[in-house]
Amino acid sequence: MHDVTQLKETPYETIARLIDPLIKKFDDDGNIPSYIFGDVLTKNAKVRPLDPDAEDPNIQGMDAVLKTYRQFAPTVQQSGPTSLGPLIDEAIKSCERSPEFHILIAITDGDITEPDQDKIKIQKASGYPLSIVVVGVGDGPFDILEQFDSKLSGRKFDNFNFFNYSEYKHKIDFMDTGSQNTAEEMVALQMLQEIPDQYQDIKTLQLLK
Repeated sequence: MHDVTQLKETPYETIARLIDPLIKKFDDDGNIPSYIFGDVLTKNAKVRPLDPDAEDPNIQGMDAVLKTYRQFAPTVQQSGPTSLGPLIDEAIKSCERSPEFHILIAITDGDITEPDQDKIKIQKASGYPLSIVVVGVGDGPFDILEQFDSKLSGRKFDNFNFFNYSEYKHKIDFMDTGSQNTAEEMVALQMLQEIPDQYQDIKTLQLLK
């Protein structure tokens, strides 16, 4: 999934490129905190900066994120167990430092292995101005993430969305969209379709400072 030796994009690069124009509408400084999770160094306990030589996870602009990914992806060794908890913790810390609207986007090629822990973290995150979008790439499985998307209770608002990129892309490939750009726009919009409603919920709950 992280094979950057080929000329074509990896699924991770495609998703980052597709969401960039829409994310910019909510971003005023261009800083993108970028992390690795679920590898042999982090497992389910922590995250680390995408650039392992940097103490600061912030990267200026998506182009720089993609460049950094290309540089360091070959060194990443994926490994379970996998948890969203450490990522959500970092996003909550960011909200506490700057209580503006935040979007956490996590890209994963498989299901989480710590559902009880992650459920608690997602519930806690609903008390912050934070939308969580998890994007599945590859064959999965994604059963727990799909359940979280539809059945997770105990939250102040619906702050979690799971999007099966590979499944949706397969459907799009069989549709006559007229152009590649149109197909990609459909994917991007579907991926982030719940963000506007979540933002309104956050405003209604007065979570923005």
